[in-house]
Amino acid sequence: MPASPFQLLGFYIEEAHYFADVKGEKVGDRIRKAREAHSRNYLIKPASLEINVEIGVNQTDELKHFCRVTVQTKKDLKDLPCSFRVVASGFFHVSEAFYKKMSQEPDFSLSKMLSNQLPACVYSSIRDFVLTISSKSPYPGILLPCFAFEPLSIDLTPGNVKSRKKTKPQHEAV
Repeated sequence: MPASPFQLLGFYIEEAHYFADVKGEKVGDRIRKAREAHSRNYLIKPASLEINVEIGVNQTDELKHFCRVTVQTKKDLKDLPCSFRVVASGFFHVSEAFYKKMSQEPDFSLSKMLSNQLPACVYSSIRDFVLTISSKSPYPGILLPCFAFEPLSIDLTPGNVKSRKKTKPQHEAV
């Protein structure tokens, strides 16, 4: 299996907030019911999330890119006993050999490829982070749905940043 033409140079969590609602007189009942209904993990519905993606290009090297993904629960959720917000960034390098080879192809679009694959890489780390943190609460852990980030035309001018919001997946979860 060949290596990906995008190599992750660094990754970090910029911001993380997790709030488990453990106040109130019926908390014990809520915890018991949650554990009975979701023996291992909550699977959050895609419509319960707000996702924002930012992709940018290094000002001096067009082969270096960053991707920031923000995932948070919508503010009006009543069915989840918790809420969270996570902002994570990844820094990537595109293989020069890959770029030279593919730029010869007439239908090749680096911007579309980047806007699809970079957010997927960062989002997958956020999924793991949220499951780990939420598993430490009295409620079952939260498992975020998988998303397919559709290709998007972005301006790869050095220093440019493109942002988009995603509130539902390309394909609904089953």
